Amino acid sequence: MSNHRPTLRMLLIAFPLLAHALCATAASFMPIVHNYHKSDYMGALQNWDIAQGVNGEIYVGNTDGLLCFDGYNWTLTPLPGDGIVRSVMADGRRVYVGSYKEFGYFEHNARGQMVFTSLWPKDYDSHNDEIWNIVKDKRGHVYFQSFSSWFDYDGKRVTPHFDNELLPLYFFEVDGEIYAQIVYGDFYRLHEGKFEKLLEKEQFGGKHIVAALSGGNERLILCSDWGVFDYDGSQLKPRRNDMAMQLKASAINRATLLTADSTIVVGTIIGGIYGIGADGHLRWHYHMGNRLSNNTVLGLIADRDGDIWAALDMGLAHISTGSRFSLLAPDHTGPSIGMVYAVLPHGNDLYIASNQAAWFYSATTGSTVRITGSEGQNWHLSDFDGQLILGNNESAKWLQGTAATSISGTRQSSTNMCRCRINGRDVIVESTYYVLRIYEQVAGRWQYSHDVDGFHAPVAQFEVDPAGNVWAAHMSRGLYMLRFSPDLRSVTVKAFDKLGTDTVGHPVHVMKIRGRTVFSSNGHLYTFDDLHDQIVPYNDLDGLTHGDVLSATEVDGNTFWLADADGFSLIVHDGGHYRMVNHVSTAFFGLDVNDTRTQVFVRDNVAYFSLNNGVGRLDMAQRNAKLPSLSHLQVVRATSTDSHGHDCLLPVNTTATRPATAGGAVDFVLTYPNFTYAPLVFTFHLTGPGLNLTDQRGEPSIDYGSLGYGAYHLHATVSSVDGMGIDTLDYYFVRPRPLYASWWAWLIYAAVLSAAVYALVGYRTRRTAESMKKQYEDRKLQQDLKVMEQEKIIAEQKQLLLEAQLHDKTQEVASMALDAVARNRAIDSIRDTLREKRRKGVISPADMATMMSQLGENADSDNFWELYQKNFNLVHKNFFKRLKDQYPSLTASDLRFCALLRLNLPTKDIARFTALSVRGVEGARYRLRKKFNLPEGQNLIDFLINFE
Repeated sequence: MSNHRPTLRMLLIAFPLLAHALCATAASFMPIVHNYHKSDYMGALQNWDIAQGVNGEIYVGNTDGLLCFDGYNWTLTPLPGDGIVRSVMADGRRVYVGSYKEFGYFEHNARGQMVFTSLWPKDYDSHNDEIWNIVKDKRGHVYFQSFSSWFDYDGKRVTPHFDNELLPLYFFEVDGEIYAQIVYGDFYRLHEGKFEKLLEKEQFGGKHIVAALSGGNERLILCSDWGVFDYDGSQLKPRRNDMAMQLKASAINRATLLTADSTIVVGTIIGGIYGIGADGHLRWHYHMGNRLSNNTVLGLIADRDGDIWAALDMGLAHISTGSRFSLLAPDHTGPSIGMVYAVLPHGNDLYIASNQAAWFYSATTGSTVRITGSEGQNWHLSDFDGQLILGNNESAKWLQGTAATSISGTRQSSTNMCRCRINGRDVIVESTYYVLRIYEQVAGRWQYSHDVDGFHAPVAQFEVDPAGNVWAAHMSRGLYMLRFSPDLRSVTVKAFDKLGTDTVGHPVHVMKIRGRTVFSSNGHLYTFDDLHDQIVPYNDLDGLTHGDVLSATEVDGNTFWLADADGFSLIVHDGGHYRMVNHVSTAFFGLDVNDTRTQVFVRDNVAYFSLNNGVGRLDMAQRNAKLPSLSHLQVVRATSTDSHGHDCLLPVNTTATRPATAGGAVDFVLTYPNFTYAPLVFTFHLTGPGLNLTDQRGEPSIDYGSLGYGAYHLHATVSSVDGMGIDTLDYYFVRPRPLYASWWAWLIYAAVLSAAVYALVGYRTRRTAESMKKQYEDRKLQQDLKVMEQEKIIAEQKQLLLEAQLHDKTQEVASMALDAVARNRAIDSIRDTLREKRRKGVISPADMATMMSQLGENADSDNFWELYQKNFNLVHKNFFKRLKDQYPSLTASDLRFCALLRLNLPTKDIARFTALSVRGVEGARYRLRKKFNLPEGQNLIDFLINFE
């Protein structure tokens, strides 16, 4: 058992150390890194090379083409044939690119389009050349290098070179000289088209030189997997490099130099990006474990602002090494810090309070250690005369080193602390979830004194005004003014359910701005008007705040930081007015903030920003430093839309004497490369016919619509948030009047209008005359109609009279026919009687003959028939004439017979009337049907009745 005791003792000793190590994370303040993904630049995933243009824009060789970025907008221009852009070199207005069996340059035309000019020698027998490097020497020659050949372009013609014994692996440009690493070979200088050997590969471990940098005074800094070397032209000396083994394992691929501090920045294949100081110590290292999107670096440059740009196998990275900002955040593999609520600088070190624990950051070791006894929510950190206090969910705690111990007598949390004078006494007031506490000095040390009676509410923020009143904000909703009793043992409470005229429906934030207590709620600021004893709007910061202000932190008497959910604004009171001199977006750090309680902490002109799982830092001593402006505000695209909705590109450069010709709508996209992530203000002032417009925007683009005819002048300005102008541009364009709107067209329109008016007057005159004539004719027509109506009435009366007469005639004709029939019947009866008497011998034959002769004369008198025919024709409209005209073969007997049939007399009556037998009548009927050619089945009487 004794054999196990030393082991157990060692474990007991090692366990706290191990637990401490598990609660620590290796991290230090590092430059801010921003990653750009394919969804940002809308190109392919892989990026091969990177360069900076003459105006500061960034060009990237991408699998899909050439990318360009100015901090606001990305553009992608494909190569003809959609080749991969493997290499990029910007030189003045030209951007040289290399691809497979292709190289040349892009250049903007007059309308801002990137136009490619190929320099590939068409008659060259290629060796599967893919151009991986483009460099330019001090003579102005541009070299395009593949792994087999290299091409010399002197500005007029291209000279290809191929030597199977000297195949180039890398070309480097250093101070205008061209150096070359040969495949599996030595290190050379290219001088006037010939290779001059400088170093043999054995001198640098048989490895390839992958980067050559300027060491000044004609010295070279050479980087290889074997290490980093200084070369003065004769001697090769290894540099001290603490990261030599790690770099060797990571496979160096690219390197560049930050001239401001001589930091060598190394890009690797599998280890990300390293920053190594001139002393050989590691300054920072970015990899996939701490916010670099990919570890494979294919292209690397230092821009003119001192920042690093890396073309990655997956995306792009921008490291703001030239910025005054830095970030402390743990690696993804280490423990999380949590949401930061407070930061307290302590010498060169830092205390951090978060919702998980409190942490101690050592600037010397670069480690962040969890403070024992600080587990859970921590609200604040305070330093009162060297006594450090941590506001923990359990209680207020003394901080000593990396340990926190509860302050005797306190419990139920500590949410905030403030040193102030109340009723003439120097005290510390502490807020909690339930009560207020008082601390006082005893023998030069601050100690807990007592809880305050009369107020019980959870308070997150409070301030003490010059009168000693405590303004306390409820954690959820509400605002209180607390007045202490003379002995500071109790308070009287005044609750406010309204801020000005606005009902308190949101959390209230309390802060001090230049000694004045200010309240923020629901996007508005308020203050207390002690003259009228009421809360009123606070308008001094109008236009400088957006949304709820969460806190204010004083820098000096006239300078302070405001924090909100979107970022941090530095405000200066100058000349009786407030102005913003800096704004830091939360997106700049790449971390979120607490959208209900975030704050800036300032010590020794350094600002610290509370973030989620990190702390941002700004060296404010350099805030007024201004780098010389190398960029210019320019138009990169101007688009006009005509009346048919067609878009056309306009020239990007114009003058007052040579304006662009535009349509009724114009869109402008400007560029002023800005990679500092500090907001710039773009002011657009457009003047024209009856137009004077001014617009301010945070983006360099604007569009105008419904423009009238005439000349326009656009004056654009870019300035910092504090109003300092940086650069301007002027753009002139004109919307010409079309032919149909020209002055002579208006003369024609006037003439046409006059003619139209004349024609209209004539037309109206004619219409009036015609209308009057028509009215006269209408009146005459009415009169004629009345006359016709009267004549119609007279005619109707005549018609009625004629019809009556006709009716009488009809009756007369019918009566005549009936009388004739009756007479013939009577004659027939007399004849029958005479015959009977003759048979009996009563009458003599002579008398019989005489009497029979007299009866025959009376039965068929011609006078009777003529009278009958005349009356019949009168009633039946010349019936006999029409019948005779249509049927000429009819005899007089036929006509009489037709008349009797038309009267629809019985056959026997017709027989008596015509002195025919019934059979004779039937025979007559038959003969008439033949003459009329009546078809079988048609009635003869109906035919005669209906005959017209």
